[in-house]
Amino acid sequence: MLPIDLTLDGSTGVTLLSNIFIDHYMKDANDVQIKVYLYLLRTVSAGRAADLNTLADFLNCSERDIIRALRYWANQGVLSLSYDQALMVSGNDFYEGRLSGIRLQNLHQPAVMSSNGSSNGFSNGFSTIPVSTAAPVDNRANTTAPAHPQSFASAVSLPDPATCKASYTMDDLKAFKSKPDNMFLLTAAQQYLGAPLSEPQFRSLLFLSDGLGFSAELTDYLLQYCIGNKQKSFHYIEATALAWAEQGITTVEDAKAKTHPKDDRESAAIMTWLGRTGTPAPEEARLIHRWLRIYACPMPLIEEACRRAVLAVSTNRFSYTEKILKSWHDQGLMTLEAVNAADEAFRQATRPQVSAAKGQNSGKHSSYANMKQHDYDFDELTKTLINN
Repeated sequence: MLPIDLTLDGSTGVTLLSNIFIDHYMKDANDVQIKVYLYLLRTVSAGRAADLNTLADFLNCSERDIIRALRYWANQGVLSLSYDQALMVSGNDFYEGRLSGIRLQNLHQPAVMSSNGSSNGFSNGFSTIPVSTAAPVDNRANTTAPAHPQSFASAVSLPDPATCKASYTMDDLKAFKSKPDNMFLLTAAQQYLGAPLSEPQFRSLLFLSDGLGFSAELTDYLLQYCIGNKQKSFHYIEATALAWAEQGITTVEDAKAKTHPKDDRESAAIMTWLGRTGTPAPEEARLIHRWLRIYACPMPLIEEACRRAVLAVSTNRFSYTEKILKSWHDQGLMTLEAVNAADEAFRQATRPQVSAAKGQNSGKHSSYANMKQHDYDFDELTKTLINN
């Protein structure tokens, strides 16, 4: 068959379509998905907002088809979606936020495709299109977090909460919620808090399970423990969970054995020693847990470290105290007597050097003492002056 010549009369009113889309993405998409993408290109080139109702009517398909097409392209990395409402959990209902924007990506030929089918070679491009409503999608690659807590003594750092929480996809959240034990936990958490869970709170609960390996029962006890201490902040709850993970707490029995009302009194005393009032901030609470439960420092030793920190610095006293107590812990100095003995040994070891330095300094001024001395008879001199 002879080749067919293609021509284009002018370029007015043209919508540009990337060749990469045609070469690498169009062949695997169905007709609705292709039409949705072409319509979005047309809309963004005209500077208009996208309306899902209008889009469905124009393409003669349902809104559900439009939503599925958007999910497909988001998973492929061709576009990204943003939402103006957080994912919420209310009782046993799990509902998602309102889609507020579609960002068409500037396509590049994908060199390596990730496990979820999205390319690693995209960069931002085009403009964001405001939209009215859609189901959410998250096209981020799923990052696997450690499944079990690590001990502080093992020198292996605990997983970072922010990194883990940002990596969870919508499917991860749904899978977590679908487990019967977790459904009970979510309902209990809302009762403790007296309000529906927000998306950040929901991700925190998933982190406790996935990142720290907490069971639903242990997380439930953690919530009761923190909220019973009038601490509903999830920053505080996460800090307490990290402290428990450092201590190797993996069951409710472990938690009950290692937590006691006296912890609150000890925390209050430490805050007073450091010149602070009120409840410790999450990171401060974690440090206090470390001093009491990881280093196992007696209170008099902590008080002495706090006293030295207050005398040495006016800010960052918690960090300064941590350095002191960690140094003592690493040296095996776990009593005031041992610390005082180490201080005295240090002074004795440095004293000869100080004495030698003083001797050298005094030698520098010995020329004055070595001046020639004269023996004068002051009485005779006085008589001479009177007679004259």
